[in-house]
Amino acid sequence: MKKQFLILLSCFLLLFLSSCETINKTNGSDSITGDKPGEIIKEISINRSSNQANGGRISYDSKKIYYANDGKLYSINKDGKNKKVLFGKYEVYGFEIYKDRIYIDFKNNGLRGICSINMDGSDEKYLDIENLNLMGEHWYLGFMVSHGYIYYYFGNYYGGSNPEWEKELYLDCNKLYRYNIEDGKIDDLNIFFGDASLPIVYNDKLYLHDEQHLDKLIEIDGDKINSIEYRLGEHKEYGVFSLQVANEYFYYHNSDQIYRNKLINAEKTEIVLEVKGFIEYMNVTKEYIFFTNAMRDKEGKVVAQINRIKHDGTELKIIFEYLIEKERTHFIASPIYVVDDLILYKRLDSSEKEIIVMDFEGNIFDWDL
Repeated sequence: MKKQFLILLSCFLLLFLSSCETINKTNGSDSITGDKPGEIIKEISINRSSNQANGGRISYDSKKIYYANDGKLYSINKDGKNKKVLFGKYEVYGFEIYKDRIYIDFKNNGLRGICSINMDGSDEKYLDIENLNLMGEHWYLGFMVSHGYIYYYFGNYYGGSNPEWEKELYLDCNKLYRYNIEDGKIDDLNIFFGDASLPIVYNDKLYLHDEQHLDKLIEIDGDKINSIEYRLGEHKEYGVFSLQVANEYFYYHNSDQIYRNKLINAEKTEIVLEVKGFIEYMNVTKEYIFFTNAMRDKEGKVVAQINRIKHDGTELKIIFEYLIEKERTHFIASPIYVVDDLILYKRLDSSEKEIIVMDFEGNIFDWDL
């Protein structure tokens, strides 16, 4: 009996330790575990493939939700309690969580800047990125963090380093630079990507659509820059929106269709769903695809919806919808964010300014955000 017990115990320990070597994935987020049970070496990304693709105003870690609202950066427990202002010195445009720091995109006296703070809001550090405001606040658009670099980009610029920027404008194009967090060195990567789809980070790699070759993705893995060729879906003239990665597929959409391709062997393009109306935003999680859709009802009124489907395009369900009080022609729905099993959504109605928190069935919680 003792021998059998020892054999069973050995099998259990072997199974347990082998499971600790896997990569834990939740909603597009990766964390690598170490040799010791439960040890997490490095948290690589926090759902940047979906939440950051929606504008980078909401993110989270294992304990808290972090969000930008009314020009400030807040944190709140995942049960909706203990709301706290982390940064309110300057107007917050967006932010990134990287390792144990929060990097903040802010505006001060008409100029944009980037600083970092601890997860509790302490230890403010301001980065000296000399060309950040070279073209004024209307040109610098945002940043991502990966491999110890801040990748930041300017809109509507194409060409070399000619100071006469207005002579080299190229519409619908962004140019990418990177800033080394450790030594402050700036590199002009001479990479251009379309402005309809924000760059995203997945597994500490940066992905973006190649503006000069529409059937290619650019993958930046530290100093390695790779190209992923794929067959772009139909209706190229409408653009490619909301690049996201989950379960080793990358997803994107145009006005009325959602597509996906494998990251490896990406030649085959799958149409996940074709909808009536206009797809505004999309958030891809490990299990579902959520998207906001705008359409007219039988009475001709504009209705905004949050929809949920499986990755294979089945089980389409409307989980939330509302009438638009004021007639609009574009951007009727707003970005959609997902934290664990919660959806955070901000209505565009002038009378509704708060962030709504709901579950995947559309049940709304009474949170004060």
